[in-house]
Amino acid sequence: MKKVGKYWWLPTAIWGFGLVYVYFSLGKDWQAVTGVATWFLVMGVVYAFWQLQEARKITNAQLLTDFYWKFRNDEAKLEKLRTIYELTPDDLGNVTDKQRDDIDCVLDWLDTLGALVIRDFVSKSLAMEVFAGLPAIRCWYKLCRYIRKVRDARGYYAENVEAFARLALDYFKEHHMPAELESVDLIQKLQEKDIRPRSMKEIRRERGRQK
Repeated sequence: MKKVGKYWWLPTAIWGFGLVYVYFSLGKDWQAVTGVATWFLVMGVVYAFWQLQEARKITNAQLLTDFYWKFRNDEAKLEKLRTIYELTPDDLGNVTDKQRDDIDCVLDWLDTLGALVIRDFVSKSLAMEVFAGLPAIRCWYKLCRYIRKVRDARGYYAENVEAFARLALDYFKEHHMPAELESVDLIQKLQEKDIRPRSMKEIRRERGRQK
């Protein structure tokens, strides 16, 4: 977090002296001073909101940069992602311990990033276009049946991955961005009801029905 500057008191001092100046220059008219003070207050709120937005942009960039370097600079993790892309239905029917570890590693990464995007801690457009939109779509296409099978056994598994894949699917479709794997048009393919990822709203609604 950014430290408070050495001259943190300066804006307050300027504001105070400004009001005193206005008071005397306007013939000691307190009503006019009140109006000016209100204007300063509004401008202060606007400035504070702008600072908050700028801080959020910096946080978004830092989070995505951290995710990028931690994943993209790890050849082992990239290899896990490639392994998932190469899985066949027969592989998923008989997952080895090594494959299961690789899948869990990638899904944990996507689940964490998805949670940050869904809760607006990370910009959706940055996450989709810069980093993980395409991997989310591809992984859901390859693993959706596996995820559902594990979910049936555990009760909760990779829900943020599914919701993140849905956000990516809708985003790519809206912005006419291609998403393919093995010559399959995933934007079109994932519109099919049996493999279409649910939104977080749909997931929560269905979770409530099951209670």
